[in-house]
Amino acid sequence: MSYGKNRRKGLLASGAICVVFSLIWVVVYWLGEATVSEDFISPLTATELRTQDFRTRHGKPAKIDPRIVYLGFDQQVEDRPFEDEIAASKTLQLMNKNWPWSRAVWAEAIQRLSRAGAKAIVIDLLFPNPGTGDDALQRALYEHADKVVLGYNMANNVAATGSGNRAVSIYPSETVVRGIIEAQPILGFVNFFPDADDVIRRATFQLPDYTLDREKVVQTHSLAAKALQKSGLDAMLPRDSGQHRFRYAGAPNEGFPYRPIYEIFVPSVWGQNYQKGAFFKDKIVIIGPAANWTQDLQKTPYLSTMFGPEVHANALNAALTGSFIKEPDPRVHVLLITTMGLLCFVIMAILRQPLARIVCLGLWNIAFLVAIQWLYNSQGWMVIAIAPLLCLNTSGAGCLFQQFLWDRLEKARTRANFEKYVSANVVQSMLDRAEEFDEIRKGKRLSCTMLFSDLRGFTTLTESADEKTLVVQLNEYFTEMVEAVFRHDGTLDKFIGDAVMAVWGNVTSAGSQIDARNAVFTAIDMLDSLDKLNARWTAEGKKEFHIGIGINHGEVIAADMGSAKKKEFTVIGDAVNMASRLEGATKEYGLTLILGESVASLVRGTFPLQTVDLILLKGKTIAADTFTVIRQDPDLEALAVYEQAVKNYRAGHFAQARQALEKIAPDWKPNNLPQFYIERCTELIAHPPENWDGVFTMKTK
Repeated sequence: MSYGKNRRKGLLASGAICVVFSLIWVVVYWLGEATVSEDFISPLTATELRTQDFRTRHGKPAKIDPRIVYLGFDQQVEDRPFEDEIAASKTLQLMNKNWPWSRAVWAEAIQRLSRAGAKAIVIDLLFPNPGTGDDALQRALYEHADKVVLGYNMANNVAATGSGNRAVSIYPSETVVRGIIEAQPILGFVNFFPDADDVIRRATFQLPDYTLDREKVVQTHSLAAKALQKSGLDAMLPRDSGQHRFRYAGAPNEGFPYRPIYEIFVPSVWGQNYQKGAFFKDKIVIIGPAANWTQDLQKTPYLSTMFGPEVHANALNAALTGSFIKEPDPRVHVLLITTMGLLCFVIMAILRQPLARIVCLGLWNIAFLVAIQWLYNSQGWMVIAIAPLLCLNTSGAGCLFQQFLWDRLEKARTRANFEKYVSANVVQSMLDRAEEFDEIRKGKRLSCTMLFSDLRGFTTLTESADEKTLVVQLNEYFTEMVEAVFRHDGTLDKFIGDAVMAVWGNVTSAGSQIDARNAVFTAIDMLDSLDKLNARWTAEGKKEFHIGIGINHGEVIAADMGSAKKKEFTVIGDAVNMASRLEGATKEYGLTLILGESVASLVRGTFPLQTVDLILLKGKTIAADTFTVIRQDPDLEALAVYEQAVKNYRAGHFAQARQALEKIAPDWKPNNLPQFYIERCTELIAHPPENWDGVFTMKTK
């Protein structure tokens, strides 16, 4: 299978995976949105809300409108640093008593803030039952009804369905508001309608309420909406009955930290901190609890709860500053999810390497998170994060897993094929760079080392040997020869009858020097293995095998060769032919191994080399210097004498060369080269050549 076909199939598989995961996360997201209720929230939606809260906590807070003031109250004012002033203030004395305080306290607060010029006074406190001081509070409310907003608790079912039961809504006692709400609407609902995880992220500014008047629907407003109306700022009031997501001004007690309400009754503080009331001029004052015992604690996007009045202050601030958060239509989010699936496919199509894909996916995750945080901070958009990221990453993981399985299958198939020709570790190296190998198969010039080995006298052997016995011997022989090639990281190129051709550097290369060394090690291993086989065969009464090996190094062309029906991966070129000729030359010199000059230069120092001859091989025009390897420990002094004698021979000093060789020939064990040169020198002395160049010309292959 070609790389192009593999690539196309991989892209089709990646596309299918991205489509499937996009559909999965679209369905999961849509079902999560559709099934959210007061009693149930899907894990995906819950996780999404938590990530949005993280963006809120670490994002840009809302701009704070300085007109909003939060006055908070605790149970009592004793142990404050102004005990002497408590005795002089009836209101402070009332506040210093047990809770609940007399409602005359709230009446005095309304009077004092109104006189100071406050635009609106919002009391986030229910007065559901009659209590002491109701008459004073009633008078204050009646007198300042144009500024005061009093809270009531609307039943959730009223807000949700528009048909409620009067008994479930909590209104102020008639002893407080009798005769007031008919003349001047002062009630505002205190309700927030949190998300399914009980966190307040949105505010509702107006709702229809059926319980105030059974004959007609009354459009009632929240505390914040009423405060805007009382302040003459109703133009900033959202006109619909929907929930509006708003940006908080900060963490609890940071955006709108409360000021203790008792301070407005302390003359010294009133004068110093509040400039005798001038501080409150044109302010919107929210009065409410600022203590845990009131249980008016609300869950917000921040990690700690927030007092109810501060939440109202944030909702009011959002209307005043326009700090509302826009949430895209769910269909836009569906498009975003599918876009992330498409993005994953693009990444898989452009990048092939798994590490590059993983890095790119990681960068896109970061870029997406940065982008949605920027949209929140700068544009006021709250875009979903979890479903798109899950789509991107699960699609990416699926494609990576598909690529992993695909590669494993391809490698297993390729390994099964190539382990018939090369060693397992060479196959592994080749699989690690499969794309590069595909390019080599189309044709590439490489620097390789070639080894040819051939059986001596095999034709004669086949004529006299028993065919079955010969086949067994040949299989044993080839097994040992191939194992030797594989042990030294070579590629078995082919069998040519009884000959073996092996190559180093065509599929994988450790470098020319190491490739050449491995080839020579292979040749020695072959000869040693054959010696062991011959010893066993002789003992079994079988005939021995004898081989010659030629090794050469040079530039070749590696490619798939053959026809459309039959191809093989091989190497061609003059360096290949040279290796074959060197193997043929072993017969001329009675040797088992001959190396070309290019190989000798690469392995010199690793193996003890002995010069063979300067040979003009058949079909060549340039003579090649050839060498053999001494397999056993050589006599270095004798080897030095031999090498000097060969130099004298090539220089035409035949008598001097013969004299030196005759001294070492009787004791020279590795081969018959000294005797070979003695005979050649004798012939040349007897028949001196006319134009001597030291080259021996081969007449046969």
